[in-house]
Amino acid sequence: MLHLIGTVHAGEAASPWPDEVEWCWRATTALAVEANISDEAAIRALTRRYGFTQDPTATWGEHWNPALQQRLRNALGELPPDAHHMRPWLVAQSLVVAHLVREGFHPDQGLDARLIRRAYNERRPIIELEGVERQLRIFADAPPDIQIAMLIEALEDIESGEAAREIRRIVTACNTGDLAALETLFHELSRRNRAADRYLFRRLFAERHPEMIRAIERAAEGGERPLIAVGALHFVGPDGLPAMLGQRGWRVERLSAPRVPVSSSAP
Repeated sequence: MLHLIGTVHAGEAASPWPDEVEWCWRATTALAVEANISDEAAIRALTRRYGFTQDPTATWGEHWNPALQQRLRNALGELPPDAHHMRPWLVAQSLVVAHLVREGFHPDQGLDARLIRRAYNERRPIIELEGVERQLRIFADAPPDIQIAMLIEALEDIESGEAAREIRRIVTACNTGDLAALETLFHELSRRNRAADRYLFRRLFAERHPEMIRAIERAAEGGERPLIAVGALHFVGPDGLPAMLGQRGWRVERLSAPRVPVSSSAP
């Protein structure tokens, strides 16, 4: 048996611990996440490896200009001192994270981050379905023009308010269990036609799901009862994880968890 729960990778400070999560936690013996994000030193090393360039002129070309830098200052407040040595994908991701924090959504309060902390506190095994390096390479392996597009599109979404609206839609849908709202958002994302949107939709969903399914099945064979905690948008669409598990012979049911008292160890 598998228990799957959708997560958002950032959360509001002091958000309540969901009853459904507590119920699933008690029914399982291991935690499976997309990537174990607890090793900050390893993440910094991987970010340095894939996210920085020795030759910013060759990397950025004419794009690193005063107009772009001013737009980034408007969004970030201040540019990192080595921003011109950062590859465009990393500037884009730094921009998105900074904007989320400004809007009140913190990566360390995401459900997956909270689950990882609890697993360490309770000495529960943690299984990686992908790993940090594989996730970073989704962005780092993008062609230079797509990386520039990632940054420009991220700026456009922040400046228009779309980025804030999108994260609030995801958080609200997850907090209320509104699968239809997640389906609607997923289909909207699938129809976006900007260059980076098309690239990221393909790399973040269609190309990841087959290997994620294989990793989930391996986790189920390891003698543990895993709680599979992955981003909520991986649950919807014709090639979402529940649909693919059903195609592989799993019986997939959506469960309503009873209210249970939350453990004092829940972070």
